[in-house]
Order: sequence, then structure tokens, then C-alpha cells
Amino acid sequence: MIDIKNFRLDRKLKQSELADMLNFNSSYLSHIENGRREMPKDLYNKFIDTFGLEVTSQYLKEDAVVKKIPFFDKDSIAKLRTFNNLIDNIPKYELEVPSLGDVDFAIPNFDNAMADKINENDIIALKRIHLNDILYGYTYLIVTDIFKTLRYIKKTDNPESLLLVAENKQYDDTIIHKDTINDIFILKGRICSL
Repeated sequence: MIDIKNFRLDRKLKQSELADMLNFNSSYLSHIENGRREMPKDLYNKFIDTFGLEVTSQYLKEDAVVKKIPFFDKDSIAKLRTFNNLIDNIPKYELEVPSLGDVDFAIPNFDNAMADKINENDIIALKRIHLNDILYGYTYLIVTDIFKTLRYIKKTDNPESLLLVAENKQYDDTIIHKDTINDIFILKGRICSL
């Protein structure tokens, strides 16, 4: 997976500092660094979410799994109301990235609602999900007839509605009815910045 020790040393971080950044137990991190434990998938994902795949990939060990995922540029997604046709099309490019798990495709982020976490033009990896599979507090690409946006989803008092929350405080929180959603994708990771 990731060579945590060299990653940490190159950044002149103490184990406890890196553990705090990743919201992870420092003694467990020490066990991983010293080869006594395997890196769990959630820690690998936290590395990618925190430091980006572009940075993280420089510290991949030789046994890391690399996967090809379709990449569609802004022109490919600009006119879509749903992503059904996009996924069935031949991608403009394929990206070779360390495995992010089950990913359908990658696209450039097209808005600033999630800046500083995900900036405009960052390449993001997405996986289509069903509305019933939403995990509250995670980041999703939500596609409706009116808009496409990347937001956290939070629960509302009405089980038929969702609260869309932006990281960027210049954007208002929005409550939408589930029936207005044409497509929804969970953010699997930020691959790099363009």
C-alpha cells in the first residue's frame, strides 16, 4: 500500500502529528510503519482524501494495485442530465491510478462548492449508487434537471428530502426532494489537480 514512514519523514512529521491529521490511532500507525500490521482500507482512503492521490501515489509500495478508470472531460459532461449515456460511452482517456476500490469513472470537478476539500478542476473518482444506499455525511455528486453539484449529504426531518451542504461557506445549504435526483454518485477520491 503506502510507505507511511518515508511519507511522514519527508514531511518532517512526528507519528502523533500524522495520526492527528488522519484522525487515526498513533500506536496503530506505528505498527503499520514497522510492518506488524497491514494498512486497513479506511486508512488508505484517509491518506488519499487528506493528501490527494497525486501526492500519495509517490509513496506507493511495489505491491500496490493499479487500476485503469475511464476519464471524461468537461465537454463530455456539460450537456448531460444523467450520466447513464456517459458511462456507456468510450472514454476520452483512461487514468491509471492506485486502486480506489470500486470506481465507475473520473471527471474534473466543475464547481467550487466543496473548496478547500475538492477544488474546481480537481480530477475526482466517482461510483454510482442507489438513493437508498446514501451514507449521510459523505460527499456525493448529485445530478438533477436543474443542477449538477458536489456536496455533503445530511439527513433532514423529512425522509423524502436531503440536505445538501457545501464545504465553501459562500454556498447556501439546500434541501431537495429525493424525487428530483436523476443520478447520484459517491465521491471515492480526489486523484489530482489539473
